[in-house]
Amino acid sequence: KGKIKEFYDGELQQRELLGFSPFSRMIRFVFRSSSEEAAADAAKGAADIFLNQQHKLQLPVDILGPSPCPLSKISANYRWQIILRGEKMHNLHLLGSNFFFGYKTPPNVYIEADVDPVNLL
Repeated sequence: KGKIKEFYDGELQQRELLGFSPFSRMIRFVFRSSSEEAAADAAKGAADIFLNQQHKLQLPVDILGPSPCPLSKISANYRWQIILRGEKMHNLHLLGSNFFFGYKTPPNVYIEADVDPVNLL
């Protein structure tokens, strides 16, 4: 029983240091395409929009990425990601919704949004 408590305390401490739940909220955007260049370009274009909106609205949100996903290719699709992280979901939602209203998705790119993702792979 002592090892479970020790593991729990250690895990909670790591999550706090890394800014993971329950100490922050996240939205993960994954850009996938059969073309690696298209996925990367879409993620980079989205990052520019996120940064512009964050600056314009003065939102306390961390924008992590764009970067290839840890599993960068699944089923012939290349995958890039951007993670929005902050204390208040309202700020993340505002930034995310402004992005979706101001971004034209390229025809060969799919975007997935995962709120408070359980898995970052």
